[in-house]
Amino acid sequence: MSNFYIFGLTGLMGSGKSSLTDFFINDAGYKVIKLGEYLRSNMKVEEETDTINYLHNEALKIKNNKKIKSLGQYYIKEIEICRELNQILIVDSIRTEEDLKFFNMLSPNFKLIMILANQSIRRNRILTRQRKNDPKNDEEFINHDNWEMRFGMSVILPVVNKFIINEGDIQHSIEKFARYIGEVKNEK
Repeated sequence: MSNFYIFGLTGLMGSGKSSLTDFFINDAGYKVIKLGEYLRSNMKVEEETDTINYLHNEALKIKNNKKIKSLGQYYIKEIEICRELNQILIVDSIRTEEDLKFFNMLSPNFKLIMILANQSIRRNRILTRQRKNDPKNDEEFINHDNWEMRFGMSVILPVVNKFIINEGDIQHSIEKFARYIGEVKNEK
């Protein structure tokens, strides 16, 4: 049985996935890849790209690409190095069935964790962080939640292995996630 562990995080925008994974970035035992960062870093830098709709369109282009089905494919070299170093891979922002299939194919030790936070908390986080393509108002926020469910989250929701509620101190959620990683590794 493989000792290569992959923990994929999913959750709606503002649930705290990036805040949670940021804690593990500088830990030598872990490798973190952020699928959304690839999408954001490869988008055009123009005035009209500063909308949530532009982000949606770019994500759909990748999803409909015949050759690239998962953003994870852009990180394959990093993933192979992680496997060779026996690091635990943490993947931020599993969003589609294609992402799920891709990471399941890479390791029998793939686990999917959904990070949850209520709508009010998520909206406040989004307004505070002010990322370029974040929703700018309540209507965009609700439309984006609905879009994410249609885009793929509704398909992957039934196969989530662990739910972590992230509505308070981030340290508490980090501890829950770290404890879950330990439980999974000790199952072997």
